[in-house]
Amino acid sequence: MSLYWLFAFCAGAYLFGNISFGVILSKTLFKTDVRNMGSGGTGATNVMRNFGTKWGMVIMFIDIFKGAIPTIIAGLAFGGLGHGNAHAVIAMYACALSTIAGHCFPVFMGFRGGKGIATTIGAFAVINPWSIPWFALCFLFGIYFDYASIAAILYVTVFVIWEGTMYTPPLAVYCMLVAIWVLIMFMHRKNIYRLLAGKEKYALFGKKRNKIAYDKK
Repeated sequence: MSLYWLFAFCAGAYLFGNISFGVILSKTLFKTDVRNMGSGGTGATNVMRNFGTKWGMVIMFIDIFKGAIPTIIAGLAFGGLGHGNAHAVIAMYACALSTIAGHCFPVFMGFRGGKGIATTIGAFAVINPWSIPWFALCFLFGIYFDYASIAAILYVTVFVIWEGTMYTPPLAVYCMLVAIWVLIMFMHRKNIYRLLAGKEKYALFGKKRNKIAYDKK
């Protein structure tokens, strides 16, 4: 594996992650900036709270594809998808981490991005398709209890443990798995604090949107 090419792919993945479809949607359709509303995030949950469930779902699936595309390209460029080629696995995780970091800390938007969970879902789905049914279960959990943060934290934590124990990836992959987990937990640090304090905000799926006002804190 050429490290120069890997760095180039990671740089491209980071820049691709900078594209904020939540901001594009809010400015194009609603003539406002979602970063100035609610939690200030650019991801699906903040879009959902401010513009409705339909638009939140649209942004979620777009951001999922945003995480998947660089990961697919990296895998194909370095030897193929799946766990059979160590070089390809390292490249996929490196580009996944770069895309997630670009989504969370976009240099072109003052490092104010989203929390990265949808982008992570897309990247993980490419690396291990078995993460898709696990995502579906966590998604249904989030809808039922109306807590997106719990579903996100549960999804990433279990997937990282699964990947680290069910396979024997190179040390670099272990490091990147931990890095992704730490990044997602850092982006959800306020949610974790509110969950522990019993003050977490509802995601506002469906009818609960009409019952509960979102308080920016």
